[in-house]
Amino acid sequence: MEINVPNVFTPNGDNLNDEYGISSFNAISQEAIIVDRWGAKMIELNTPNTFWNGKTPNGLDATEGVYFIKYRVVGPNGEEKIGHTFFHLDR
Repeated sequence: MEINVPNVFTPNGDNLNDEYGISSFNAISQEAIIVDRWGAKMIELNTPNTFWNGKTPNGLDATEGVYFIKYRVVGPNGEEKIGHTFFHLDR
């Protein structure tokens, strides 16, 4: 199983890096949560290869800045990749 957790995304409508999430190959399950710098939940991504569009829970554009993701991804042999990191939202 392979995963890629990017450190920046730019949801500005140019079709380049407009969504953020964990890109995975051969993952069978995923649990991930994205929060802002104050700990407010933006979204949960609980299916492999699902992505955040940069909107707040009420549908507004999230502000530029630092966000955090905490994740657990499981592969077909029970292999787990667990981690957390920060990333930047730039418009």
